[in-house]
Amino acid sequence: MEERNDAGLSATEAPDVASPRLPSFIAVGPTRTGTTWLHHFLVGSVGLPANIKETNFFDRDYNQGLPAYARYFVNCPPGLPIGEIAPTYFYNREARERIAKDIPGCRIIITLRDPVERQYSLYCLSVWNGRTKVGFAEATDRRWNDIVDECDYAKYIRLWQGTVGKDRVLVVLYDDFVASPQDYVNQICDFIGISKIDVRNAPVAPDQRIHALKQMPRGNAFGSFLRWFFRLGKDRPDKFEAFLHWVRQHGAQRMVELAAKTALGTKFRKMVFTEMPSLDTQTAVRLRTAIGPQIQAVEALLGCDLPAWKSGMNVKGTRSETNVAR
Repeated sequence: MEERNDAGLSATEAPDVASPRLPSFIAVGPTRTGTTWLHHFLVGSVGLPANIKETNFFDRDYNQGLPAYARYFVNCPPGLPIGEIAPTYFYNREARERIAKDIPGCRIIITLRDPVERQYSLYCLSVWNGRTKVGFAEATDRRWNDIVDECDYAKYIRLWQGTVGKDRVLVVLYDDFVASPQDYVNQICDFIGISKIDVRNAPVAPDQRIHALKQMPRGNAFGSFLRWFFRLGKDRPDKFEAFLHWVRQHGAQRMVELAAKTALGTKFRKMVFTEMPSLDTQTAVRLRTAIGPQIQAVEALLGCDLPAWKSGMNVKGTRSETNVAR
């Protein structure tokens, strides 16, 4: 058997040794399925894009060319596999085909989560950003057909398997992460070819929810500024991530966290934030009923039972958490 490099190329297929490396794995999401947690978890164990989580190269900036994409990884340690966490790629046909063409052999990680909870999490994000000002029921009705399609995970898994090869696609479930974080990450470590990482010593704790949205900015000046600030981050992710990196490096994030715990910080938070709209149970039930066949298709494809996805209850019979990690 021919030895293959990190991009899955054999010696006869591989580019010149002086050529920059490209990812050997990409976690394609979809969004709001714990991908930001996974990015933080892998820091130090694999090579990741410099100062940014999502490059958006294969779906937005492809016209810049592969050399521009490769520059994100030039400083990655030579002894580690390199990869990217890119949740916007999951539904994108062009991204799927471009990855298969430009990085043949690249391994694909798909992270799935209860589709109704994921839609509610997306709704909360839209409310937080100020893009949605209506309730979950109306927001869902406005996008009903698109939402039903987005919940058809099995269709998109098959598309990825058909494009890059079934053996190069790993599907992991957020349910398994909640039940056993160590087993969850062991699957990923084995798949991308790195030593297992003890979650107790990882850069981010299993119970740390990143970008969990339980509150939203109020409609006052402070809230408007926050929304503007984070929209700026969405429009200029490279600059925004670089700024956040600088904040972490200089300890400013820790200072803000400590200030938030003071009486003045608590008062300020109440002045700026309010509770996120609750999940509309009737709409959730209606949506679960509509996507029943899609959930059954995932069960058949993965060979597992997903009772919580069909009922909205976890295995212990309590209502599932809705504001979880991105």
